Amino acid sequence: MNLKISESPPGWIKLKKLKLLKTIGNEFLYFKRNPPSLSDDEGIDNLSSLNCINLSGLNNIETIGNNFLYNCQSLISIDLSQLNKITSIKDYFLYHCSALTEIKLSPKIKTIGNDCLIQCIKLKELDLSGLNNLITIGNNFLGHCYSLETIDLSGLNNLITIGNNFLGHCYSLETIDLSGLNSLESIGNNFLYKCSALKSIKYNSKIGNIINNVKYPYLKNINTTELWDIRNTVPALGRVERIL
Repeated sequence: MNLKISESPPGWIKLKKLKLLKTIGNEFLYFKRNPPSLSDDEGIDNLSSLNCINLSGLNNIETIGNNFLYNCQSLISIDLSQLNKITSIKDYFLYHCSALTEIKLSPKIKTIGNDCLIQCIKLKELDLSGLNNLITIGNNFLGHCYSLETIDLSGLNNLITIGNNFLGHCYSLETIDLSGLNSLESIGNNFLYKCSALKSIKYNSKIGNIINNVKYPYLKNINTTELWDIRNTVPALGRVERIL
């Protein structure tokens, strides 16, 4: 099914059986906006059969609004890497996309809102190292991604703020690379909460100082190099084998 979208949103609630959505140039815009954006209130959401989406034609999009692809439980992959003007993703982007296994984000993104990529339970790995323009990550990013094993954040050298519950309840997370976060100033509460499978954490001295200056009872003294201290003071990280 090919769907051409022009100036006004169709009744998405009637399209629950839609499986393929392909953009045609920049005609994916719901309303004529300046700057161009996917609208907040009419975002594509709750399309339970949608498994493929091609956004490659959205060359002028600067913002993804609230609830875009919210609860699209059959969506397998999404590629935003070619959207060279996009700078902002608002709240609930890809929330509860339980079949999602692959995502590529644009390197131009500066802000990611709250509750994005929550409960993507089949996502196993994520490489965000190319997002060197990213400044802010909102609350609950990648929370409850139970299958996530590896995430690379090493190139996020301009990231300043990470919100609450970052990577919380990612029970399969084994490795994380924070070494490139040279500009980071704050991490919210419950960072890496209940990530009990962690084996390797790579970070710089600044990250260690930030963690030790905030009350993370399950990450206390994480910058120590002594495994005995880690296992006795951080019960939730009992499987950690090395701190790099």
